[in-house]
Amino acid sequence: MNKFYTSVASVGNNILYRGVEDGRRVKAKIPYSPTLFLPSKKESQWKTLKGENLEPIKLGGIRDAIAMHDVLVDRGIDAWVGGMLESGIGRASCLAIAAMPGFTLTPDLSASARYFATDITTPFVLNEGMLKVPTGFGIGVEPLPEVLAGDGVVIETLFQH
Repeated sequence: MNKFYTSVASVGNNILYRGVEDGRRVKAKIPYSPTLFLPSKKESQWKTLKGENLEPIKLGGIRDAIAMHDVLVDRGIDAWVGGMLESGIGRASCLAIAAMPGFTLTPDLSASARYFATDITTPFVLNEGMLKVPTGFGIGVEPLPEVLAGDGVVIETLFQH
């Protein structure tokens, strides 16, 4: 089987992809939840390179990441944050988490400007190999009104309090 992906995007808790499989165009929506693997004494299909058992733990979002941060700090375990191809909002979330004191290892994060010609927030750019952590309310950034008002932009309310 020949597979070739033409686009992959993270939207909410899903990964959307389009591609070609054996000459046919395909698209799929795959539910996504980050997974953390921790050492375990229980037998598992997941192993380290040394053959030790690992237990998968699903994380649901920022609140879960903060809770996991607190557990790691309490246990004296170093942690890091890695990102994918996030826009400014996703990148700001990752930076907010990576800036917490328990995330002591160098994060795997880069500039959103590398991936998007136009971003929904002020683009993140590298300055001497570093990203500035936003300091605004919440995750530190807000969507740019001119981008939200652009042609082809659809805004949906998914839930309200």
